[in-house]
Amino acid sequence: MESSPPHPKKQKLPPQSTTRHDASPAKKRKRDHSQAVEAAASSPAAPLAGTGPGKDSARNQQEAQHETEASPSADDGMAKLDKAKAKKRRKEVQKAMENPPSFAFDTRGFKGGRTIQIKDIRDFVLHLLSEEKAQQWLYVANKRNVQRVVALMIPGITSSTLGIPQPPTSANLPFALSPPATPSQLPIFQTLFSHACPTKAPGDKYKLHSCYQHFINCSLTGGEKDRREKARKEQGQSRKTADPSMYLMTPEQMAEQAYPLPTRSSSDPLKTSLKGWKRDDGWVEAPYQAPLQQGQIPQVLGIDCEMCLTEDGSELTRVSVVDMQGKSVYDSLVKPDKPILDYLTRFSGLDQEKLSNVTKRLEDVQRDLSELISYNTILIGHSLECDLRVLKLVHSFIIDTSVIYQHPRGPPFKASLKWLAQKWLKREIQNNTSTTPASIVPPAPTSIAPSKDALAALPASTGTDPSAPTAPLIGGHDSAEDALTCVDLLKLKMAKGPGFGEFQNDQETIFERLGRGTDKKRCAVVDHGTPGQWHGAKADSAIGCTNDDQVVEGVERSVEDHDLIVARFMDLSHALGWSQPSNAALGKWSATLPGINVVPSTTIQDSSSRSPSSASLDEVYAQLNVQLAKLHAALPPLTALVIFTGHNSPLEMSRLAAKKAKFDRLWKTIKQSEIADKDRWMEADDRALLDEVERCRTGLSFYCVK
Repeated sequence: MESSPPHPKKQKLPPQSTTRHDASPAKKRKRDHSQAVEAAASSPAAPLAGTGPGKDSARNQQEAQHETEASPSADDGMAKLDKAKAKKRRKEVQKAMENPPSFAFDTRGFKGGRTIQIKDIRDFVLHLLSEEKAQQWLYVANKRNVQRVVALMIPGITSSTLGIPQPPTSANLPFALSPPATPSQLPIFQTLFSHACPTKAPGDKYKLHSCYQHFINCSLTGGEKDRREKARKEQGQSRKTADPSMYLMTPEQMAEQAYPLPTRSSSDPLKTSLKGWKRDDGWVEAPYQAPLQQGQIPQVLGIDCEMCLTEDGSELTRVSVVDMQGKSVYDSLVKPDKPILDYLTRFSGLDQEKLSNVTKRLEDVQRDLSELISYNTILIGHSLECDLRVLKLVHSFIIDTSVIYQHPRGPPFKASLKWLAQKWLKREIQNNTSTTPASIVPPAPTSIAPSKDALAALPASTGTDPSAPTAPLIGGHDSAEDALTCVDLLKLKMAKGPGFGEFQNDQETIFERLGRGTDKKRCAVVDHGTPGQWHGAKADSAIGCTNDDQVVEGVERSVEDHDLIVARFMDLSHALGWSQPSNAALGKWSATLPGINVVPSTTIQDSSSRSPSSASLDEVYAQLNVQLAKLHAALPPLTALVIFTGHNSPLEMSRLAAKKAKFDRLWKTIKQSEIADKDRWMEADDRALLDEVERCRTGLSFYCVK
């Protein structure tokens, strides 16, 4: 990359304070310049300088549709218009390519030992695509000519991977990638980038926070914060109501939360037998009925299920239903259709003995529910989509306590039912031992880093008899208790008003930020798993993948008609053992999310059947090198490419954290003298964990413009 021109407001400083390092190589720029201009100008999908690619794509589609319907004379006129537009496009692209954008590190932005953090990378991306303030540490020449940004997170890449000696954890200045001290395992980085910039992941002294979430979420602007506050006041949060319908999920919310989506059944409204409920796909749905008259209060039923694991996945083992008066109206154990592989006793308390004499099957439960539930009935539960799926029940009117009550950190995080009961009902639930039936909701993760003061305050034993053995604590979830808790939370919400149980969320996603204003930007997320349900819910498009080959294909698919593409490569991290691949499959529902283009991973051809964890590291590095080269070649000219690794190896940190968590549990449950030496948490272990967390928070970032 050519050296950037001096900043017009740059002050004279000593040479060591004003050094700028180009963020990407410049050797091929002049040679490739004319080719890039020709390629950009001849591509009908390539965006004009100063316009958004998404807008051009939509306009082209509208023009094509109009062309099809036009008369021959209109076709001639359109052809002339298209020719004129193409000529104008070539001129504008050529002008933009004559002043291409470029990046250069400015050491003034690193003074005082400042280390670039993940939020700084996010703010730099926002600056490229909007009027956000410039970043002092990375100067951008000709910013207006940046057409789109592709941001990739690739955990697993370290300085040693690139053939560079490991810098100290205190290093903060960018360093050159060429020539490598040892052969680079990813030579594509030396081809695309001239420097690497040390970065620091979010976290505290005992643990690492999510780098990906930190990149995607940002603080609200002052104007947006004021707008939301005004909207809250206009909604009349203190208004009380006796109608629970106010808290129903919208169809969009149901789709975002992965609920089975209802259809307006054409069955006879008066036919309430199970036969009238059956759909062609084997699920059941209440036949359509006319809405209730104004002033009529609908029936509300709280529902919760327990599950086990079979060869088909989760299957129903218990279902409990309570009404708004807290009365149990249905509670039954259920025998799964397939042999049980795991009773999940540690969660549910159910075992082979408890289910041995059960004869009721899922179809029997569906028949019973068809006599309890009508089309206008409101079902309430906590993350009820899981329960409805094991019941194979589709319903139109749902209240979800994980939606009407917020997590303190705001969406997309969800508070557990146990926490909501403690916080708002002052009630302890899910404290039963394994002898009590319970639902399949995993217990909240144990904190791995309580303070020393809190640790010292823990009781030495939980038993009254020091000599008696302490039984393991297994948090059981009673489905009837959970259903009743959901009903009580709804009643409290109705009594207090819509604003009760909400927290002022001062954050939004980067996609929401870029989607506001007059110059809205189209954003896409390409990630392993189901990003449309989670961090990509607010993006215009979300593509789920199962391997990095699919990630590359997803980026290639999105790059022409999106301004920002955020993607994550995980195969290297899986192969190194830093993370575990998710086996969660995308359901057919994901392709129907309104407002979100969610592409199930099964629709992307799997070009690699290998398992990253079983392949050798050399193969994984070679594959990643090819993938990045292919991705870069597919990027249109004037595309900014940002890659960040997030963090370093978490393996030793995780081992120490697990040891600390085990010691904390033992301290709570048995006498200190009974803790084995190998399980004790010593001062040396504490220092080692602090050092490992600090080392793990170090990462790298890379910047260039094609």
